[in-house]
Order: sequence, then structure tokens, then C-alpha cells
Amino acid sequence: MEPGRIEIIPQPIGDDFAELQQRIMEDIVRRMKLNAGEITSSADWQMNRLQQLGVSKQTVKDYIKAALNLSDKEIDKIYRDVIQEEYVRNADLYTKTGKSFLPFAENKELQAAIDAVMKQTKGELVNITRSLGFVTQESGKLKALDLTAYYQRTLDSAVNDILSGSFDYNTVLRRVTSEMTNSGLRYIDYDSGYSNRVEVAARRAVMTGFNQTMSQINEKTAKDLGTDHYEVTWHAGARPDHAVWQGRVYNKKQLIEICGLGSVSGLKGANCYHDYLPFVKGASVRTYTDEQLDQMAAAENTPKKYQGKEYTAYEAKQRQRQLETTMRAQKQQISLLELGGVADDDLIDAKSKYRVTSQEYTGFSRTMGIPQQRERVRI
Repeated sequence: MEPGRIEIIPQPIGDDFAELQQRIMEDIVRRMKLNAGEITSSADWQMNRLQQLGVSKQTVKDYIKAALNLSDKEIDKIYRDVIQEEYVRNADLYTKTGKSFLPFAENKELQAAIDAVMKQTKGELVNITRSLGFVTQESGKLKALDLTAYYQRTLDSAVNDILSGSFDYNTVLRRVTSEMTNSGLRYIDYDSGYSNRVEVAARRAVMTGFNQTMSQINEKTAKDLGTDHYEVTWHAGARPDHAVWQGRVYNKKQLIEICGLGSVSGLKGANCYHDYLPFVKGASVRTYTDEQLDQMAAAENTPKKYQGKEYTAYEAKQRQRQLETTMRAQKQQISLLELGGVADDDLIDAKSKYRVTSQEYTGFSRTMGIPQQRERVRI
């Protein structure tokens, strides 16, 4: 695959779950706005709350069902279309080595593997939706709340603050939207306490299955071609411990010992966008020579300066991701504040903060010579 192609493969799934996140946050704001305007006493609110929470549960179930239906279609497309495209690329190597190439549609073993991984991935996404919530900060400590508890706590707190006169509606709305966008809708493992933004968890589930399938194809192809050697792909901005081994040729044992294949932090591990492709000596041609790899590594490790601070290629990529996360949260907050009917001054302030971050993102990306990825900011 072209550098960076693997990274964008699970994006449609991430978009589905980002939309689920937005719908849930909007639902909370809508209910807060409705009740803050109509409830005139805490007794009225207590009587109304059970009905409100009941409606919320069904609404969220409908949102989740829609997200999973969308994701099913995207998963089918990824595993069928993208894997077929990559599988067919091996045909030329079979021809060069005089081996018989089995067409994708006729490869029953591969079809069975794809079906199994698709089923596994869809099951992972269902599991993710069963453990949704938000992470809040209470007394200086982070606390994970499932969706029902978060709805209840947030709506209770908002209505009580407004009824008691402790805070006005705009202040409460700003606080709630800030809390939700800072946390993001999360997949929460309540046993371990681990949590991850839901769109990140969904993308990871897809990439895990995709990587498993591509590894099976690559190793089966290598076996068919009678080789034990693989070329690891190269991409710009690789993290330092991956940059030292990317782009070179290794045997299977070296992939494990040098590149960390099979480990969480190594080749094909978490957030790794490298692949390893069958390499037949005398038939395959390396993408980059050792000299070219050394030159590219030196260029990537030469820092560039932006506003008085220096960044290597990897550090620049990480900073760009941080800015994208900030911009996405700011856009979410603007959307929620508009929905909640916040005062004009507060909305102007939120939009000004977004413009400042957006301008920094544009300037930083240009200075570092890396493409902007505005699709990561879309909500």
C-alpha cells in the first residue's frame, strides 16, 4: 500500500462512531435545555426524570443500532474490496517465480478467514457499544460513568443548579458541553478502569482484524513462493522505535526479534501502520535502498522550527494530531452551544478559540511540510 493508506482504511468506521457520539451529546443538551425551561421545582423534576431517562435509553439504543448498521456495511467493504485489491497485487510475483496464482474468488481458505474476522470485528463493535460512558473529574480524580448514570447526574446537576439560583443557564450549558467534549463518548472497561474514545476504539477493532487478515495473506503468499523474507513498508513520521527498522528486508525470525511482530508495541501492533510483504530474492525489487532509507531518516530527524520550538518529523505529526483533537472538540462544543441556545457572547468566544487553533494548525502544517488532514476534524 502507499504510505498512509493503511491509516485511513478504518476512517469510515471512526466517522460512524463519532456521529454516534455527537448524537448522544446533542440529546443530553436538548433534554437539559427543555427541562431547564419547563421545570419549576425540584419535585417536578424528580417526577419528570424517570420518564426522561426512559426516553433517553430508547433514543440511545436507536442511535447505536443505526451506527452498527452503518459499520456493518463499511466492514464488509473494507474486508472484501480492500483486501481483494491487495491480494491481487501479489499476482505479478507469482508469475515471475512461475507459481500458480489462485484468484481471490476461488480462494476458499481466504474467504473463510475473511468471514471469521468480519464476524469477530462486528462482535467487537457490539461489545464497545455495550460499555459506553463519559469520564468526569471529581475531587481531582477521574471517574467513569456509564451512559445512564451520566444522563442522570448531568441533568440532575443542571436543573438543580439553575433552580437553586447558584448558576445561570449559560454557565451550566458551558460547563456541561466542556465536560462532554473534553471526555468524549468513551468505551469503558469497568474491570480494569481503562477507557478510550469510542471512535478510537472502533478504528482499533477494525485495524486489528484487517492486520490479522493481511498477515495471513502475506505469510501464505511467502510460503507459496518458497521465501522466508519480507520487506517492511516505509512511511513518513514513523515513531522513533519503528523508524529504525522500517523499509528494510528481514526473515520471519528477524521480524519478531527486530521489528517486534506479535507484540503490542511492535510491527502490526497498536497504532502501527506498517506492513510486511513477501520478498523473493532475484524477483522482487526493494522499494528503497539502504542509502535512500538512511537519507530519508536523516531528513526526518532534522528538526524544523515553528514559533520558537523545534520538531522532528515524528514530533510534528504528533503535534498535528493534538491540534486536530483540540479543533474537533472545539467544533463539537460550538455545535452543542448553538443547540442549547447559549448567549451570543459565549458563542462568539467559542468560535474565536476555534479560529485561533485552526490558524495555528494551517501555519504549523505548512511550516513542517506535512499535509493538512481536515477530515479528522469533521463532526
